[in-house]
Amino acid sequence: MAHNTRVRDDLTAWGTGAVTDEEFDELDAGQFKSINADDGGTWAPVEPIEIGGAGFIINGPLAVGGDAAFTGEVTFDNNPVSFLSGADVEFFDTATFHDEVSFEQDAAFGAGAPVSFAATATFNGALVANGDITLGSSAADTMTVNAITTFAQDCAFQDPVVFSDDVEFNNNINFTGAQIEFGNGTELHFGTSTTITGTQTFTGSPTLGARLRYTGSGRVGLRITELDNTSQTVTVEDGNVFVQFPSGSAKTVTLDPTGEVAGYDFAIFHNGDAAVSPANLIVEYPFGGATDQITVTPGKTRMLIRRETSSNWIPLDFT
Repeated sequence: MAHNTRVRDDLTAWGTGAVTDEEFDELDAGQFKSINADDGGTWAPVEPIEIGGAGFIINGPLAVGGDAAFTGEVTFDNNPVSFLSGADVEFFDTATFHDEVSFEQDAAFGAGAPVSFAATATFNGALVANGDITLGSSAADTMTVNAITTFAQDCAFQDPVVFSDDVEFNNNINFTGAQIEFGNGTELHFGTSTTITGTQTFTGSPTLGARLRYTGSGRVGLRITELDNTSQTVTVEDGNVFVQFPSGSAKTVTLDPTGEVAGYDFAIFHNGDAAVSPANLIVEYPFGGATDQITVTPGKTRMLIRRETSSNWIPLDFT
């Protein structure tokens, strides 16, 4: 029912006859059922309220406590919007948010229904987006994802993105110009034909679960650290190839175990060349709760590897 029923058909019907008690009661019941838009209140209509025509404008914060479906284009201007716990929401047309928005339950955006977020958007439930999504309006904006995330189609990230839980990419990814951060313990899964564009920095300890293949100029470079002509301490976090040109007297470089991973880390030490490095390079390394050492003579290279089954580093010499 679109409206309350009329008590009489039109104005002329009120021209004759007195108003009956029943009519007064119907008029009173009609105003009682109407919405008090000045003082506010709580209503529970037995049928949905549908707004057509020129639409519906809300000039204050909006909180939705039950399921909601927006079938037409919707714009939220300069006021926060909250879809509370128990409120699944679905958008079938363009949705634009100019202020903060939070989704405590599932949110779905239909195919061909682009959505734009110009401020902080928080998703604490499942997010399904079958159309275009724009997150942020400036380079200072960030996107934070605290749930398991699956990207089934091509993705392009151009602003900072932080992933705090598992992420799965099943198609190509473009990270060009974007700062991507994967939190500690985050599992990152790539599909069989994933292409990653752009230079990425992983601040954690990524684990590769399958063979890494190279094409074109693809390669994994060693981190080479050149040491000055002093005795000093290094860790595997400083590099995995250390070059020194000791002169005057032998220099001692101590390999500290900080940051080491059993069965994975190695350290290569090179003593300049015989013409400019007349002194020996002494390398001390952890062994059996104490230390041991190797000597790298001028112009020579020696390697240490971190064993997997003990707390020892051992020399690995090529003969």
